[in-house]
Amino acid sequence: MKNVKKNKNNVTEKLNESSETNDFSRILQEAISEALSPLGEGVKVSIFFHLENKFGIKKRDIPQRISDFSDALERIFGIGASNLEIMFMDSLHSKLNFVCKWPKGCKCEQKENRGFC
Repeated sequence: MKNVKKNKNNVTEKLNESSETNDFSRILQEAISEALSPLGEGVKVSIFFHLENKFGIKKRDIPQRISDFSDALERIFGIGASNLEIMFMDSLHSKLNFVCKWPKGCKCEQKENRGFC
């Protein structure tokens, strides 16, 4: 009987972890989409189209393939990809209501108080 209860607790913990992962994935997808919106709907659609057709990265798979996503952006935009990534992080930070405090004198602190380098 103890094993059944123990297994039930493990399943519940895994479900909670899965739910948190799904929530974060959804928030990250929204943050990326919102960060691309100022570029225009056509540009945003075009970026997602190329990600899927050229690199095999569907919008819903971005959170699980974040490194591939970053590499694809770099191949599409070159050095400009880093500006997009900063926009994604800004959007994500605002959605998570997360603020980093950097030590005084840190170069990160001087970058418009973004909370990242």
